[in-house]
Amino acid sequence: MITNLSYDCDVIIIGAGPAGLNAAKEMISSSKKILIVDENKHLGGSLAEESGTIDGITSDAWLADTLNSLSDCENVNIMPRTSVYGYFDNNILGAI
Repeated sequence: MITNLSYDCDVIIIGAGPAGLNAAKEMISSSKKILIVDENKHLGGSLAEESGTIDGITSDAWLADTLNSLSDCENVNIMPRTSVYGYFDNNILGAI
C-alpha cells in the first residue's frame, strides 16, 4: 500500500544520531515545527556502538533523556525507518 503523506515543517533534520538529536534538542523552545528523519528503526546513530559520556552523563542516559524531551514536544515529529531520497522544487523532499 502506498500512502502519500504531506508534513509541513520549518526545520527537517535528516539523521537522528547525536548531532541531529542535539540540534533538535536545542530548538525545542522555538515555535518552529521540527521533523527528524532517520533510516534506522532505533534512534541514536553511533551511540549504539560507543560508550562514553555526553554533557557529563553516559551516552545511554543522554539518549534516553533527549528522546524523552523530544517526544514530549508538540512541535517535534520523529520518523524512524524513513529515508530521504530527493530534494525537489519548492523545498519538497521525497522520503520513503
